Amino acid sequence: MVGRLIEEASEERGNILCSRRKRRVMDNIRRRGLVKVKELQTMNDQALGMICDYLKPKMFEENAQVVEAGQPLNAMLYIIAGSMQAYLPIRAAGEACPSTSFETLEKGMFVGEQLLDWAAKTKTFYDQLVSFKTVRCAEKVEAFALTVNDLKTLVVSRDIFQRSSKSEV
Repeated sequence: MVGRLIEEASEERGNILCSRRKRRVMDNIRRRGLVKVKELQTMNDQALGMICDYLKPKMFEENAQVVEAGQPLNAMLYIIAGSMQAYLPIRAAGEACPSTSFETLEKGMFVGEQLLDWAAKTKTFYDQLVSFKTVRCAEKVEAFALTVNDLKTLVVSRDIFQRSSKSEV
């Protein structure tokens, strides 16, 4: 009985910490992310809050491949710790080889933010967006993820992009 109460208290404390962290992330997205992501610039606080409610914490190990070029983009990530490297694949004799030039993605940056633009414009969710970059973790990374399925829910049932009619989706 006592053990269960401790677990419940710990879980409750975890939920409080998680909601505080999400609030900080939301503030961070407003301050820094707004400049970088077009779809977030015009979003009202209520819609931004709904997006933050769907964010899920994710951990990635060093050298983990997060996104592969040519594969469906399944989530948008907001990096809260660590760094990733994104690069375009180059072709050599018909084989895909990693490019020598890459972009470093760090705390406060997004991976897959083009999902927001796609979700705002798509008429159906059957034409899933494909990544043109491969993204790997340069070190251990903590991020918040917004999945395609959660984004679809936000667009269809919550109308976060304030479409004129839901029949467009």
